[in-house]
Amino acid sequence: MQSLIDIFKNHWKAIAITFTIGKFLWESYINNNQLNKIENEIVLHQKSYGDNINLLVNDKYEQSLLNLKNLVKLTLNKLSFNLIKDLLIIYFDVYNVIWVLSKKINEHLSFILPINSICQTIIFTIISNILIFCWGIPIQFYGEFIVSDFPKREKPINWLMIQYSILIFKILGDSIKILGSLIIIKFIKNFPIWQISLGYFIYSITRISLAPIYINLTAGPNFLKPIPNGELKDEILNLCSKIGFDSNSIYLTDFEFSSMGFNYLPNMITINERTRSIFTIKELSSIILQCILQIKLNLHLQKQIINSIILYINLFFFEKILFKDNNVINQFGFKIDKNQSNNLIFIKYLIFNKIFIPINIIIGLIKNYLNKRKIYQIDQSTFEIYKIEFLNSMIKMKNNNTLKNFENDSIYNLYYSEIPSFNKRIEFLKENNKIE
Repeated sequence: MQSLIDIFKNHWKAIAITFTIGKFLWESYINNNQLNKIENEIVLHQKSYGDNINLLVNDKYEQSLLNLKNLVKLTLNKLSFNLIKDLLIIYFDVYNVIWVLSKKINEHLSFILPINSICQTIIFTIISNILIFCWGIPIQFYGEFIVSDFPKREKPINWLMIQYSILIFKILGDSIKILGSLIIIKFIKNFPIWQISLGYFIYSITRISLAPIYINLTAGPNFLKPIPNGELKDEILNLCSKIGFDSNSIYLTDFEFSSMGFNYLPNMITINERTRSIFTIKELSSIILQCILQIKLNLHLQKQIINSIILYINLFFFEKILFKDNNVINQFGFKIDKNQSNNLIFIKYLIFNKIFIPINIIIGLIKNYLNKRKIYQIDQSTFEIYKIEFLNSMIKMKNNNTLKNFENDSIYNLYYSEIPSFNKRIEFLKENNKIE
């Protein structure tokens, strides 16, 4: 590997540009395949109407396909938009410009912040997030309120405030991660790969564990309602007693976490009050069981372990390739001597992510595959208890989706989706349990 590093070490900027363009071409290819499949499905669907073509005006499936087509086109535009952004950052040494600006801001704030590389790096992160937000918000707004025909849940001003909230939480989260990593690096002699990975794991678990508290505080007192006495509560109590789960963690709510109104957080399961009438008591309980199994099998924990392993792999190769390479920062416009290069570890890691793009794509594909396998396992465990009721609930959820008869392109689905489609899950249950 060292011989390859020696060959490429004077060309990191060219490699970053090449891989950035390569990722754009790869994702454009995938989305174009998806677009072609949608267009073919639209043609076939229109042909199925024959002479009754006027009925297509009110056909929900047709409208959903057209909307999906527009969204994929929007994704292609976003890819081009982001390619321009990334090439501008690399070619015009934007990291160096922001770093210099961060230093000046750090000096102006010296009355409240110490002047050091840690504070400068955090300021760098804040500026970077704000610039990326300003770059991306117009096209996000265009996609949400102009292109998309799906029902809007918020007014534009409310949507914008939510985006600002997400930005603030991202800045806080990134600052905490960077602060923790830089403190660990400062106090440990060798590059602390496993210590940073462990710190990230602890941070992730803490953040997830606080999610129910945050939702309770922000959503208001009427957000979560206890399950009322009746057949549903009796079935839930019976189920929870069998599998050892606290039934008090299951609530009704009017807030829609997902299209069918079901979701789970750590030790919290919510049932959407407006959609529960679609299912029988047994069918609804089977979906609740799915959520319980995800909690009992520590799906969140497993995801964070996988994310920490991925971070470890990234840091391992970063240490081998760029950590000690001071030439790389000079290629990206930084005029800093060797003694100051340790202050730019975070910048080096940002550059490394541009170089490590092919490996991260492969890692993402593997991660999606493993997550889909886990969903299939949970589906099978649920089926073993509720049998045909669970299968019926899956069919109803599929039928409630206006795109129920459409399957994404296989490569597109593998690359972008962590969860199998309802069609695939139903097909798996039927094949695995020999159901006609």
